[in-house]
Amino acid sequence: MAAHGADEARQKFQIPTVANPGLSAYQFLPPDFSQRRWLGTRVEVNSPGSTQTIINAVVYNTLSGILQNNGLNRPFNNLGISGSLAGFAQNVIQSPTFAPEAFGNNPFYQVVLRDTSFGRNVAQQANRVLAQAGEGQQLVTIWLGPNEILGFASSGGTASPIFGLNDPTPISPLFSMPPFRQIFDTLLAQLQAPNRTIIVFNTPGVSTIPLVTTVGSVIDTLSAIPATANIFYQRGDVGGGGIGSARRQTNTIGNPDSLLVLLPASTTVPLIGRPTAVPYRNLYNAAVASGSIDPTSVSFEQFLTARNVDTTQLYALHPSNPIPNEYVLDAAEINFVRTATAAYNSYFASKNGGNIVVVDIAGLFRQAVTQGISTPDGENLRPALAATFQGFGIFSLDGVHPNAKGHAIVANEIIKVLNQRFNASIPLIGTRNLSSGIVVRGTDPSGSVGGGQGSFEQLLKSYSPQTLLPTIQALGGHY
Repeated sequence: MAAHGADEARQKFQIPTVANPGLSAYQFLPPDFSQRRWLGTRVEVNSPGSTQTIINAVVYNTLSGILQNNGLNRPFNNLGISGSLAGFAQNVIQSPTFAPEAFGNNPFYQVVLRDTSFGRNVAQQANRVLAQAGEGQQLVTIWLGPNEILGFASSGGTASPIFGLNDPTPISPLFSMPPFRQIFDTLLAQLQAPNRTIIVFNTPGVSTIPLVTTVGSVIDTLSAIPATANIFYQRGDVGGGGIGSARRQTNTIGNPDSLLVLLPASTTVPLIGRPTAVPYRNLYNAAVASGSIDPTSVSFEQFLTARNVDTTQLYALHPSNPIPNEYVLDAAEINFVRTATAAYNSYFASKNGGNIVVVDIAGLFRQAVTQGISTPDGENLRPALAATFQGFGIFSLDGVHPNAKGHAIVANEIIKVLNQRFNASIPLIGTRNLSSGIVVRGTDPSGSVGGGQGSFEQLLKSYSPQTLLPTIQALGGHY
């Protein structure tokens, strides 16, 4: 797609190019957490049949050194921002730079937008790039909305619900449609032009992504837990709080209507049935690292007391040591997210027409999970992240983002629009030679083992679900 765009625009299609080992976070530093730094990581599987992972980390003191083409004297053609929120994408930020602290500590605004002289927001920068491209047919793709919902869902319903900017109200107005609608309408208006086609992607349902469809089925089949045991978990504020329970092998745990266990819980699954503080210690350490808890003011013991947790009890099998709220979506939260998703997609559907084309990514992902997808070159991409971990479908190991094959499937939806609207004949992209999303140490970056997809499948089959769960967590089993 980038090559086709470059030919038509008569300019090089530029995307942010990040140096190895990449950029993963903007990290707060002890002792007072006022100092921050860029952190890059790369995770690789050590060898086929091994459960070991290699984690290489690099600390960057500034943006220079991370972004290899930072000297480009214009905006990038690809202005997609990981974790982008509508309010941050459209609003004029009163910061002299795109510093992470002005964007909820998301470092990727600064990486992608870089310089306010190119434009104070995504729309201004996009228009500048398109103005330089000439008077021919132009294409803009917009994918906003999923993160407004995903931020709430991926936190187990504990994150402050936001439509684009921080909202201190924990429940209402959750996913407030009028503000999002106003922001998105403004963004569309800013991008409209007579010779421009705008493709808008709708929002996938949370229950169609492996982030929430994987761990519950593993818990439901663990032989170490009594078949009829009750699994206890913390309920969220949406459902009134308190402790909930679900009996194993009753089609409840992992059911998209009743209880979804999130991928970040994967490393705690082997601890079920043991007295342990590890799940809550992990949450406490993460809160300290993010700066949301000051350890000099709130000790770990005080953290447990505030949550009424007794870690001397059996984890997940006793109501005093339940699975943390951050690791589950209960029935009320699931319904809440489902209602919000339907509202967003109804709004997007209303925009279809004229020079705006709405692509049903929600339906595409639903098909990927329930049926699998057949590709133009005959590959059958199976439902993603099944309990056997022998097929990843179109998703990467973080359980949220598409892998290379998934991005090809999404790109094909764009190609279909271009072929239909402009009577073009751009060939659809095959997926057989694309990576499924795992990198093996000592191989090419596509992640193949021995040079072929068959050997990659063999690598996956060498892992049991229990040994691969920690690897998934290390590779990004959190959002």
